[in-house]
Amino acid sequence: DLDWTRTGPGAETFCSFIYNPRTGAVLGRTRSSWGRILLFYLVFYSLLSAMFCFTLWMVLLTLDPDSPKYSDLLQNPGLVVRPQVLEISFNRSEPSQYSAYVEQLHRLLHSEYGRNQNQNQNQDQDQDPCAVQRKVCQFRRSSLRSCSGLTDPHFGFKDGRPCVIISMNRVVGLKPSGDPFINCTSKVPTPLKMQYFPPDARLDRMFFPYYGKRIHSQYVQPLVAVKLLPSRRDVGVSHSITCRVEGSGIKNQNFRDRNQGRVSFKVQITQ
Repeated sequence: DLDWTRTGPGAETFCSFIYNPRTGAVLGRTRSSWGRILLFYLVFYSLLSAMFCFTLWMVLLTLDPDSPKYSDLLQNPGLVVRPQVLEISFNRSEPSQYSAYVEQLHRLLHSEYGRNQNQNQNQDQDQDPCAVQRKVCQFRRSSLRSCSGLTDPHFGFKDGRPCVIISMNRVVGLKPSGDPFINCTSKVPTPLKMQYFPPDARLDRMFFPYYGKRIHSQYVQPLVAVKLLPSRRDVGVSHSITCRVEGSGIKNQNFRDRNQGRVSFKVQITQ
């Protein structure tokens, strides 16, 4: 037991505040007082948590699980080029210099476009678009022809006529107007010849709109392959190529955002 006669008045007051043996109070409150205040805060914070959960639940009721509520900044998608590099530079006589590019294209077409494609809807021209039925359309890899990797596993790199594959980023709910297609140009006095697959370089509208991962879990966007056909005078020359989406309402001339509706890359082939 504490000997109060051996302590000063200050220490006695502090010790009485911590625990008063006469009243049984702890920190100035009795057990009944502590019980009432703990009960008050328990009820208070329980109601506060319930109000927060109710408000959050009401907000979630206004959201569509399949599409974002606000997507104003995503109405003009960008393009992606594969191989996904800023500059494609290689010597056609050195397979080690272009093997990584070929591997990227094989990975894209085999892993992403070869997986579960049999489960997707095979669409005919006289049927309603798959997207209208909220089904996933099947992209036929064979439509890329010599750039499909089926007939030429080197995608033209071995011959110095490489293939690049262009795709458009996914945007939930986007339905391009008109008849969108890919158009690529080179920034040199003598334009670089190119060949498109499919021949019209069209992004088939049956693949739009995209309804999100929950509904379109197996969705694949359409591809356009561009086969570069350099002549002898193009060997060793660095070509700057820009590909744009044309024939639709997608913007591709925004100089503040050079990724809207277009993609740029460089190609240099030596031998």
